Amino acid sequence: MIRSRPEETKCSSSSSGGFISKPFHEGMRRGLTGRVRVVELSKHGFETERIRACVGAVGGDRGGYLHRSVRLCGVEKRRHYFSAARKGAGDAPGGVAGFETWWLKTSEGEVEAWWRPAEGAGAETPAPAVLVFHGNGELIDDSRDFAERWHGLGVHVLLVEYRGYGRSAGSPSINACRADAVAWFDRLAARADVRRDLILSHGFSLGGAFAAELAGQRPVGGLVMEGGLASLLESAHDRGIWLILTRERFDAVAVLRHLPLEVPVLITQGRGDEVVPPRHGELLASARPGAKMVWGNGGHYPQTVTDRPELLAELLVSAKARAALAMPDKGLAPAAGNSAL
Repeated sequence: MIRSRPEETKCSSSSSGGFISKPFHEGMRRGLTGRVRVVELSKHGFETERIRACVGAVGGDRGGYLHRSVRLCGVEKRRHYFSAARKGAGDAPGGVAGFETWWLKTSEGEVEAWWRPAEGAGAETPAPAVLVFHGNGELIDDSRDFAERWHGLGVHVLLVEYRGYGRSAGSPSINACRADAVAWFDRLAARADVRRDLILSHGFSLGGAFAAELAGQRPVGGLVMEGGLASLLESAHDRGIWLILTRERFDAVAVLRHLPLEVPVLITQGRGDEVVPPRHGELLASARPGAKMVWGNGGHYPQTVTDRPELLAELLVSAKARAALAMPDKGLAPAAGNSAL
């Protein structure tokens, strides 16, 4: 998703999003059968397969309806998916002062990340670290403002790219992004200059879902979700899709429900957000009663970067306090996360 300014509330793609299906609540109420709408999560996700949304029983494809839907899906995919995964776009990493380029080897090729080390950190004085996950329509090149905020707090920053985005190889998918996030976390946890009990996860928009997924797989020291999606299913519901059949899913609500209560969580949401509806923020906050929930009056933008940078400092203080309490018996090796998930 593309950020909007705090005072803006318009959605750049609300009318032509990645779904071709119109709301059909009324069809479900009437028990409509025999229709299959094939949709593609290109606006809010990285689905590489067709997602079938069904109303009632699946009937025949009389009149070529399904065929036309599949064809239209291809158009929507090119419009939204490939425009987001801009190959070779942005600045060359060597020209960005203060950042190092890291590469992660995957089955599809190498995936990029930008690393900005905390000043003065070393084996004797390790510092906290944060993984930053950007929105669907962005690249790590667009996330340097996140790095500035965190780096100013004495935190290592790793800006994580997605497969198929920017200079990274492969094709983006939920499972791939989840696996890569875990690999990046483990790489940070293995560094002597990183406090393994203070590795944070921060995501904006679609990146919020991946930040949460990492928190469900590894023992993060804190979690920040800004304009984030509650789940794949809830995102589909926004567009009148009530049954989805897919091998890939994300569920930030489930992660928040199972996350250890002592892990600090910050959730921000714009009341005028037309990209990710405010109800997603409500669902996330309801799943985590102890989270700090901050509402903005604008649209789809990260409040911690634009007008509320103090929120990151507050979360870091809470994370450090939690780590200090756990100091006598903490385990520093990467854990398997929440087995309940």
